[in-house]
Amino acid sequence: GMIIFYFAVGTMLSLFVDGFVDLTLAR
Repeated sequence: GMIIFYFAVGTMLSLFVDGFVDLTLAR
């Protein structure tokens, strides 16, 4: 149920933040 939902959301947020940090540090 909700555990899988939170895990999926957490994974998406983690990837999004990681990509955002990579773009920021690239500058």
